[in-house]
Amino acid sequence: MADPSINELQAKHNYDFLKCVRRNCNAFDWWITIAFYTAVHIAECKITLKESDWRLKRLRFKDPESMHEWRAKYIAKYFPNIYKNYRILMDRCWTVRYLEAHNDVAVNIVTRQDVTDCLDTHLQSILNQFNYKMKCLDQR
Repeated sequence: MADPSINELQAKHNYDFLKCVRRNCNAFDWWITIAFYTAVHIAECKITLKESDWRLKRLRFKDPESMHEWRAKYIAKYFPNIYKNYRILMDRCWTVRYLEAHNDVAVNIVTRQDVTDCLDTHLQSILNQFNYKMKCLDQR
């Protein structure tokens, strides 16, 4: 997506869905996944505002890394203040979505504390850094 406003709308949509899921469902793996993709769209919005052709650069250099790795490196370089929280969300998401390094179903991998940390610490920190007024703590 090239238009930052589209990323911002998708981040808000994901966040609203996260609040709904958090109120009505204990599928912690999905909470983490939605939190990560909320962060993805916030980051893409900010990256695109900084450098509109950042995705094309990856294609020009025929970078073999996944888009997720490419984006994470870009965040590390240009937004180091959110990188740690972003990377934790990304790693936790991959753990529960793809069961990386586990021989169990996702619901047995994450605890409520893992999820609380992902939402109320890592995602909230990214939201705060970019002055988003969404609050993960609001579970009503």
